[in-house]
Amino acid sequence: SIGNKVQVLECLVSNKKPDIIAITESWCNGNTSSVLLNISGYSLEIRRDRTDTKDGIGGGILVFVRNGLTIFNVDMNKFNFNRYCKFSLPSENGEGNLNITIVYRSPNSSDLNNSELCKILREHDKNCIFIGDFNFPGINWTNQSSVKKSQEFLDETIFAGLHQIVDFPTHIKGNILDLVITDSPNNIVNITDLGR
Repeated sequence: SIGNKVQVLECLVSNKKPDIIAITESWCNGNTSSVLLNISGYSLEIRRDRTDTKDGIGGGILVFVRNGLTIFNVDMNKFNFNRYCKFSLPSENGEGNLNITIVYRSPNSSDLNNSELCKILREHDKNCIFIGDFNFPGINWTNQSSVKKSQEFLDETIFAGLHQIVDFPTHIKGNILDLVITDSPNNIVNITDLGR
C-alpha cells in the first residue's frame, strides 16, 4: 500500500485522467525503490520521504505527472518545514504559472515547524494552491474560529489573503484536516468527498 491518504488534483483534465496525482502519507523510505511506485501513464516527478521517523512512518509526499505534461520544480530549501514540495505548471493562456504546494504536516508537529509552515503561506506566489494533509484540528473555517493549537495557522491563512475551500469533514472525528487553500478560489471548479 502506498498510503492511506490520496488526494487527486485535476488541473487540465484530458480523457478523465488527472494530470497530477499528489499522495501524502506515502510511508516510503530509502529501502522503497521508486520502481515499485510506478503508475501507468505517469512519471514520478517528486518524492519527499519522511526522514525523521523510523522507516518513513507517518508521512512522505509523492507527485506523479501525466506523461507529456511538464512541471517546474521550485527550490524547496528556502523553508525548514517538514514536509512539503512546490512546483509550477505553465499557464496555457499566458496569465502566469499555477503554483502548487503539497503539504504533509504531522499532527505532532513542533511549534517551530508550524511557524515554518506559516512562513510558506505568508510568502506565497500569486495564482497558488496549497493542498494536502495539514492536520490542524478544531478549526471552524466557516466562522474563522479555532482552538488555541491551530490559531496561528488560521490567522496566517486569513492574513495572507488565502481561502480554504474544503467544506466537508475529512477525518472520522469530524475535523477538516485535508485542505485546499488558494489565493484564487474562482480557479477551483470542484472538490468532491470520495469517501473513505
